[in-house]
Amino acid sequence: MFRKTLFWGLTLMLVAVIVSLVIRSRREEKKQPPALVEVVQQSKPTATRVLSPQDLVIVEAKMDLAGADGKPLAKDQSIAAAHHQVVVHNDGPVGYSNVQLKFTYLGRGDKVLEFKTCVVAKPIAPGQTVSLGDISIDGVPAAATHCTTRILYADLEPSPKGKY
Repeated sequence: MFRKTLFWGLTLMLVAVIVSLVIRSRREEKKQPPALVEVVQQSKPTATRVLSPQDLVIVEAKMDLAGADGKPLAKDQSIAAAHHQVVVHNDGPVGYSNVQLKFTYLGRGDKVLEFKTCVVAKPIAPGQTVSLGDISIDGVPAAATHCTTRILYADLEPSPKGKY
């Protein structure tokens, strides 16, 4: 009789443990966070920058030096203001804007005196020749006799369809 009571007691205890584990696991399932919902948003495309664009050709580049205060250049001045006139032609099928120009100021014997950069925001449409206007740069060495101009980079303009 003792064995029978012990067997049924242990069996009842085993059933109680299994039931409590099932109930506890159900509660844990309910506590789990809901499935994550993925939100996809479309962002505005950013400008694509082209380094040293082959489509843009400098047709004309002129430089005039003036005194820092806008007066004619004096002999004893070491610093001047440069006024550049740059004309660029776009041979490519896409437009450009935010053109960064590099001006290399040269002295006698083509000795490099200084480099200056300038960003011009004027758009250049495909197949067009555009004057970038009067570009004034201060702090140029007054000993500069001439200047070379180079395009460092330009940003592509998006086409009407929104693609480059």
